[in-house]
Amino acid sequence: MFFFFLVLFSCAFFFFFCACFCCCGRVIFTAFSLFFSIYIYILLFFASCKKWSEPFGNTAKMVLLTVKGTMFPDEFTFECTASTSISPELARQLCHIQNARHQVKLQLLSARELLEEARRKRGLDAFGSTDDALTSYGGLIEEVSTRLKDKNKPVTLEEFDHDAEKLREMTEKLFPEECSLSEGGRDAAVERLYALHDNPDIDEDYRLVVYHCRAILDKRWKQQELQREDEAGLWFCGKLMEGTISKYSGRNEKSRLTVKVHPKDGAAPSIEPRMSYDDQRALFERMRQRREEYKTLEESELREKVLAQSRGRVVLDVASVSGGVRVDMSRLRPICPRKEENDVT
Repeated sequence: MFFFFLVLFSCAFFFFFCACFCCCGRVIFTAFSLFFSIYIYILLFFASCKKWSEPFGNTAKMVLLTVKGTMFPDEFTFECTASTSISPELARQLCHIQNARHQVKLQLLSARELLEEARRKRGLDAFGSTDDALTSYGGLIEEVSTRLKDKNKPVTLEEFDHDAEKLREMTEKLFPEECSLSEGGRDAAVERLYALHDNPDIDEDYRLVVYHCRAILDKRWKQQELQREDEAGLWFCGKLMEGTISKYSGRNEKSRLTVKVHPKDGAAPSIEPRMSYDDQRALFERMRQRREEYKTLEESELREKVLAQSRGRVVLDVASVSGGVRVDMSRLRPICPRKEENDVT
């Protein structure tokens, strides 16, 4: 926008200069030519200077922050502008989103178990369910799970707080005897679930249901796994970020930065492994399958297979197979790297 106004002002100045030339003659034309040349050089200098162009051209530029977890594997995208200040409030917001996502993941683990228990109790299978409550509960679980896996769509501040509240409300409707009390509200129901879980007289299957209900309703469930929002800081390439986002982003219309939420007073977060978690699991699965295959082979077959892999298979090249001209290699000597040849004169 700043350069648009500069160009507009330059065009107006040029037309004014032409009008002065028509009215005042050649002397005024020479003076205005010199002045206009100096003006163009000043504009080019300011346009090439990043210090002057950033406050005007980069304030509205969108920057996508790829926020990655340090305690647990997690990744999401947060949208901001280049002029956004890297303040403790921004770090607190990103830390809050990360904690909310982790709590929702814990809720989903228990919600899937409760869904199977409700289907088993009502005598319904996973595909022939006709209960509206079960269908809505299963749809909510899949919707939230899909949203957690989406790494490209930017998230909002209170998005996963609303998802967690929806899971609590639908769990209360699906299990009213365990999750609802006539007096005291949800806090009293959570305290009752804690006491009921410690009761040695209840059945173990029912104790597991109580455990999952407690994990969904309790807002302070596994607080030790969450980061403290007041101590959080933003880290980029192993260094604590400061200033504004434009200090770390490029000059394109849209930029993407990979940052980490980590305690600002602690040591720098560890670097990411070269291989992702999913690739590691695939590699370990492949190694497990190979070990199982080796167990089924006999000793002679295993020895032959290992020797073939270690030595490499002998494959004939195309020249030796075809009927064309062949090279006589009978007089070639093998290369012996441990021996030295000295010329005796």
